[in-house]
Amino acid sequence: MLEFSLPVERVADGDTLIVAWSHEAVAQVEREFDRRVDRDPSRGLAVRLFALDAPEMGQEPWGQKVKDRLIELVEPYDRVTLQVRDLDPYSRLVAEVFVDGFSVNVQLIAEGWCLAFFRWLKGTDRWEEFATAHDRAKEQKLNFWGAPDFMPPGEWRQRNRDSKRR
Repeated sequence: MLEFSLPVERVADGDTLIVAWSHEAVAQVEREFDRRVDRDPSRGLAVRLFALDAPEMGQEPWGQKVKDRLIELVEPYDRVTLQVRDLDPYSRLVAEVFVDGFSVNVQLIAEGWCLAFFRWLKGTDRWEEFATAHDRAKEQKLNFWGAPDFMPPGEWRQRNRDSKRR
């Protein structure tokens, strides 16, 4: 696993950050994963938050709420620490994001803003912490867990894909 400390340029949505471009980080990631990173330094470096599934921006009100919470978590800090675990199919870094010694990924799950993405966690050293945060938020009905009409993001995406095919 690779680790970098980089400034956040912006929050794209509830599970994607744009960090400052780093030639050194890109070179290391490409060597490590033997794949190319999207090569447009003017757009920054896209980072998909590891092992969480956030409501989509069109999934109101939850998409905007989780984006706002992610902004609150990272905005006070000059830099975030990325523990890069992979590259996704869109050439984004997949990373656990840390600020001030805590995992932003786990925090979003623990507060009931995101689901743990267990498929990504399988076989990793992070299973227990993510699963505990997920289960506690669900048990305490935090945020979307307390909403009777909440639809998990994966189901929401599938329904939207299906409706567009008709």
